[in-house]
Amino acid sequence: MTLPSNAFARVTHRMTGPGLRYPAEVTYAVSLDGPGSQTVASVLGSQFNTHVMPRLSDGILHSSTTLKVGPDEDGPSYVSTANQLGGRAGTAASCNVSWLVHKNSTLGGRRGKGRLYLPGVMEADVGSDGDMLDAQVTLMQTAMDAWYAGINGVSSVGTYVLEHAPGISAEPLPTAVLSLTVDGHAATQRRRMRR
Repeated sequence: MTLPSNAFARVTHRMTGPGLRYPAEVTYAVSLDGPGSQTVASVLGSQFNTHVMPRLSDGILHSSTTLKVGPDEDGPSYVSTANQLGGRAGTAASCNVSWLVHKNSTLGGRRGKGRLYLPGVMEADVGSDGDMLDAQVTLMQTAMDAWYAGINGVSSVGTYVLEHAPGISAEPLPTAVLSLTVDGHAATQRRRMRR
């Protein structure tokens, strides 16, 4: 997928640390109502540090945030160093176990939904059936609500948006994400545990 114009930007939070076998990335897109800049990248990184990192294992380091404006082939890119450890001490789950967060929009079907995966799950938060503890789901949902509001409040950012794969006849415009919903089941990503 590629963004259609410089009215949109892709945000990538890169994570490293002893709790990950390989670096992990959390990626999403935003619309812009002002210019992209190093400052915007830095503030988006701060929002991630403030709202998301406290809910993740301290074996995870948020190392940087990249703001890539416009299509992949052109447009500026800005990188901001983050260096923020997760806020939860204790035994983490396997590095391929993640929180699954759904991106919700007004569109129906698969085209109107997206998802992201957050590493740094604590072992004690996952039951033997693969369900997350209800109390932890509630805390993560509160964090996601605050993060979503924080992203939409950043100067020069219009709103969190959902990217779409190219359509049959035209490149579809991204759709506004209305909310983020935390899944009550643990998710796994094989590529985070590859050989």
